[in-house]
Amino acid sequence: MGNRPTSDVFLQPGEVLDGKYEIIARIGQGGMGVVYKARATALQRNVAIKMLTHVDEDTLRRFQREALSLAQINHLAVVRVDHFGDAGPLGPYLVLAYVAGQDLGHVAQTKLSVPDAVDLALAIATGISACHCRGIIHRDLKPSNVRVTTATNWQSRVKILDFGLALPFDSPILQAHHTRITSMGSVPGTPRYIAPELLRHQEPTVKCDQYGLASLLYLLLTQRAPFEDLEGEQLLQAIKDGNIVKPSLLRSELPRQLERLLLRGLHKDPSQRFDSVDDLAAELVPFASPKLQSSWTHYFANA
Repeated sequence: MGNRPTSDVFLQPGEVLDGKYEIIARIGQGGMGVVYKARATALQRNVAIKMLTHVDEDTLRRFQREALSLAQINHLAVVRVDHFGDAGPLGPYLVLAYVAGQDLGHVAQTKLSVPDAVDLALAIATGISACHCRGIIHRDLKPSNVRVTTATNWQSRVKILDFGLALPFDSPILQAHHTRITSMGSVPGTPRYIAPELLRHQEPTVKCDQYGLASLLYLLLTQRAPFEDLEGEQLLQAIKDGNIVKPSLLRSELPRQLERLLLRGLHKDPSQRFDSVDDLAAELVPFASPKLQSSWTHYFANA
């Protein structure tokens, strides 16, 4: 790794990265990286820059994989990648379109109408479907990885972020998948939204993302995450067992057919879920807003 950083390194407002991007503010930080709002000096527009805070061989591979995954996808509901560069001693960086808005978890704090919640889930579904069409599994759908914008186009209302755990279908990691789970911190993905088959050492498939999508819709409809009150080993066991609180117990006016669809998407057995995210989405359309229902016909015809 040469002179790459081996401990957390943060840029300050006003610093210029790689002679091209003036840092405005640090806007996010996760287990493997930090995200800055910056100004592209040549084009005079705001961008988001993701950098590694700790560079080792594993995180570098994941970061490169994220850049390659995003570069393959061109969809209104997926954040756009603009550039992948290397800042020498500071390590590699990924330049993304800057997305103003709120994360899905914040939006879910306000009780949404059923059509509004379903509209957001359908927008996410189209972005995930685009990933699957490019052979990419996201694996880490959670509220903080979905940004809700003020765009008027129904698909552009959301932007799916953070492909750090994304894997191509033909990845050797998938083909030789032997996940070892020894503690909460070693789970690949985010507990409470992670598909139970990943906790059972099974190979990740597109149905992991279907489970993640259904988990997000559960949150939007009930204002509670699946398994909200559980932690630690109790949480992991409940996910594996599929012991989820029926959403109608949290929201009595929820249409029963919608609940059945949601619980099928959250089934502990992947084979009992829908064949694809598209199939789940098609079943959700009748519960969407009239405007989206009419748009969906056009979208499906051109998908």
